[in-house]
Amino acid sequence: MPGVLSVLIVDDDPSMGRLMADLVVAGGGAVCDIAGSGEAALDTLATVSCPDLVLLDVNLPGIDGIETAHRMLARWPALRVVLTSTEALADLPADLLDGGVSEFVPKVELGPDRVGALLAG
Repeated sequence: MPGVLSVLIVDDDPSMGRLMADLVVAGGGAVCDIAGSGEAALDTLATVSCPDLVLLDVNLPGIDGIETAHRMLARWPALRVVLTSTEALADLPADLLDGGVSEFVPKVELGPDRVGALLAG
């Protein structure tokens, strides 16, 4: 479907991943995959065509979301990566938005309007 953005969701909490998927679909996007770790997300990107947007949890098992974002953007620099967390921005590492990350959105703000705005660019 032309004009529909494809989204990769990366979150180790399956219920949060499903919630974000529902929000993406409600906002007019399509979910290409839900990955439960940074490693799984990198594997997905290596085997399928890149999504338009990645919603990436900061706190993940294995490599964290910040390192995952850096690895994604080093290999796919045009990818839009949005980091999410239950923690406030002030409580997260200072380098959170380094390396080409598009933005940070607290999970509490991930409602239909906010996800729709992310899909709109």
